[in-house]
Amino acid sequence: MRYSRFLCFLVFSFLLTECSSLSNFGTSETSKFPVWIREEGPYPVYRLVPVRPASFSQDVTPGSDGCFNYENPKAVNSSRLRLDPAHLIKIGRNFLKKEYGSRADLLPFGSIQRYKSEDSIQFVQDPSDGANFSNKESVLKIGESEVISGNLCVFDIYPENLSAYYCHWDKAVEIWTKTMQAKKIKLKKQKLNMLIRYYSMDKPGQILMAPYWWLYESDNEKSDLLINQHTCEIREGL
Repeated sequence: MRYSRFLCFLVFSFLLTECSSLSNFGTSETSKFPVWIREEGPYPVYRLVPVRPASFSQDVTPGSDGCFNYENPKAVNSSRLRLDPAHLIKIGRNFLKKEYGSRADLLPFGSIQRYKSEDSIQFVQDPSDGANFSNKESVLKIGESEVISGNLCVFDIYPENLSAYYCHWDKAVEIWTKTMQAKKIKLKKQKLNMLIRYYSMDKPGQILMAPYWWLYESDNEKSDLLINQHTCEIREGL
């Protein structure tokens, strides 16, 4: 009897945890999930909107990977600068708070590295924590030259509803297969990889990213193909 009660308690706890995680879906908490890569279908579509740092002007667009390059030679007060890790970590956290507000508390930096040769500290945000894009690392470096520099890769992640303007993953595979056959490239389908890749739009000031299926065979460098997730149009040339 006692065992069955304990079993019921475990089941109830599991269901409660699952419901709680579902209720957070679509919020800023979802940025912790590595959603841009799926090893097997079906593949849900997500829109990643790069978050521009507060110090950047409104007409600045992100790079093709959705990241912003940052360098501010006057970001650190040299008279107060100490190179011990605890102080530099505080500077880094204050910087993130200034650039991203309360969102900074949700940015989990995977490792903090000290470089004695350069007298600097580097915050490295691991791509697997879900707040980054693809394999791009978000790196923030603070050095005695009073410079804060690095790559800022922060995104809002929104799941997209199925609509008439949605190119399903199996359709993308069909297009990719026919395109490769037309190019007379022999492929091993079991080695097909599909990623969700985002590119900056050409329009100045546009910070939304255009989502594409990125299909390729791991053993064949000539098999890369970008297919628009909305229109099924092919965009080549990575």
